[in-house]
Amino acid sequence: MNDYIECPKCKCHVSCDKEVCTWCSASLKTQGADRQFSLGRSKFYSKEYEAALVSFEKATELNPHHHYAWTAKATTLKQLGKEEDISDNLNRMQVINVKNSSVWYDMGKYLYTIERHSESVSALMQTIEKDPNHPKAWALLVDAFGKTANNKKIKDIFSRALDQNSSNAALWYNLGRSLLELEKYHMALTAFDKSIDLDPDHPKIWGLMVSTLSKSGKSDKVEEYVRKALEKKPNKPYTWRTLAEALERLGLYEKALEVYEGGMETFNDDKPFFSGRGQVLAKLGKYEAAIVDIERAIEMYPEIITLSHSMGVSLHGLGKYEDAINAYNREIELLKWRLDTCDPKNSLFSQITDYLKSNLVAVFNDKADSLKRLGLKEQADEAYKKACQYKSK
Repeated sequence: MNDYIECPKCKCHVSCDKEVCTWCSASLKTQGADRQFSLGRSKFYSKEYEAALVSFEKATELNPHHHYAWTAKATTLKQLGKEEDISDNLNRMQVINVKNSSVWYDMGKYLYTIERHSESVSALMQTIEKDPNHPKAWALLVDAFGKTANNKKIKDIFSRALDQNSSNAALWYNLGRSLLELEKYHMALTAFDKSIDLDPDHPKIWGLMVSTLSKSGKSDKVEEYVRKALEKKPNKPYTWRTLAEALERLGLYEKALEVYEGGMETFNDDKPFFSGRGQVLAKLGKYEAAIVDIERAIEMYPEIITLSHSMGVSLHGLGKYEDAINAYNREIELLKWRLDTCDPKNSLFSQITDYLKSNLVAVFNDKADSLKRLGLKEQADEAYKKACQYKSK
């Protein structure tokens, strides 16, 4: 081996017989593994996959516990069409007994992405053996079993997590999200409850909890959790906002308003909340109060499209139809601009454009209603036609 890794003192390199540098006590093999990994990565990005594989193999030989080399090796084998060798790669990790849980998690995650779910499970089981408090491995295990519709294994893993009784709030949050996506609502609620007890300030946990309660048919419990949130007083404004937004999405406007105002009282500051509060007030038909908040919000956040819509709704509700039309026109311009500038390369392009078009349909219909109230029938008909055009696109 001619790749030098020189110590500034002793000039040792990986081809010498020593395991440890004479002068600086550095592990020469560890340094050699890092160098081989960097070389392999460079070859991989140059699409020299055979050469990359050689370097990654050298890296795992020099340091069997290298954080990235094993997964890089599996990725390269996939590129070379040698997928049958990926299993051998995994088996070798088990024989060597790689101790770093992160290595196992990265391998499990990669195997999951290439839909080798049984092997992904094997790697993830090793992850939680090495680190029972790993924040993401339990959730990915549930996802992997979900892909194979193995409900018994999902229950077994969840029971094992409960027995483990981890104090890692992120573990329970991630596990709850995976269970929610699999519609395992009872288990998801248990996981979210544990996460809340450990970290009531998590920015999204309260919102997910009330959404899960609604989906599981336990909407009667929502009020209990709103009260619990108000009592615990999370110390991050974003946590309050996400809870209020979740309640708003469920149509629980009075409860959302209660949370926004609870946040204002807790922080003695309305800046993080008046934007959301104004939109909720508009939905509650409290138009004059809504306009006060929305005007401030538009001044600070002119790019938020929903503010213009809430302003239009409020002005229309007060019979100020001309002003409502101006607000709707502003919203239309913003929506069209977003639609025109949406990047087709964005993986969510279709969902984003569909969302923007549906909003254009709604605002043109609302504008038509205001025009109709002013007796401007021709202009109202034109607005209705525009709504139909976007509906058919």
